[in-house]
Amino acid sequence: MKAFRQLRLEAVVSTWTVTVQKPVNKLKKGDKQVVKARSGFEAINKAMKLWKDPALKAAPASAFKITKESLDEAKKLGSRVKITKGRFKGEEGVIRQMDNDKFKGADKSFDIDLDNGKEANGVPGKDIKIVKESVDEALVEENANHRGKQKIAKDGTVLNIPGKKGGLTAYNIKPRLSGGKLEFFTTDNEGAIKVMSVKELAKVLS
Repeated sequence: MKAFRQLRLEAVVSTWTVTVQKPVNKLKKGDKQVVKARSGFEAINKAMKLWKDPALKAAPASAFKITKESLDEAKKLGSRVKITKGRFKGEEGVIRQMDNDKFKGADKSFDIDLDNGKEANGVPGKDIKIVKESVDEALVEENANHRGKQKIAKDGTVLNIPGKKGGLTAYNIKPRLSGGKLEFFTTDNEGAIKVMSVKELAKVLS
C-alpha cells in the first residue's frame, strides 16, 4: 500500500513555469524558472531556491505568473479532472488508469476515482478536463509559523497548528478528498510539503 501511495504522489508531479511579471530585487520582468512540482505553491518555492534569494518570499504574489504544462500532457495517472459529459457530468476525481491501446488512433479513455466514492470507468479523454489549481489559493498555503495565530484561511486551510517537537514546529493543513478518501495537504514551518492520511497527521501533531 505504501509503495502504491508513493507512485501515486510521483504521478501528479507536473512541469511548471514561474515567470517574473514585475521587477523584484535583482530579478527583471520576464525572468523565469521551469521546475517539476505537485502544486503552484511548491513550484514557486522551488523557483525561489533556484534564484537563490530568500528575500523573494516577501514578494507579492502579483509579481509572479505561474503556469502549468499543457492540458493534454497533464492527463495522466493521478491528475485531478472534471467530467464534462455523460452519466457523471460535473463530478470531479482523480485518474486511476488510462487506456489508449484499443486500436491505432483511438482516443484515450480513463478510469476515474470520483470524490463521491464512486468510479467512472472508460470515460473518453474528450469528455474530461483538468481541474486547474488556483495559483492564488496555492500561495495561501504559506509556511506555517509556530508562533503565529491559529486561524482558518478563506480557502479552508487551517493555519499554524502546533506539532510535537517541543513547540518548534507548526503545520498548515488543508483537508481534501482523493478517490473518496480523506487526505490532508500539509506544509510545515520549513516549507516541506506532504500529503498525509489521518493516522500520519495524528503522529506529527501534539
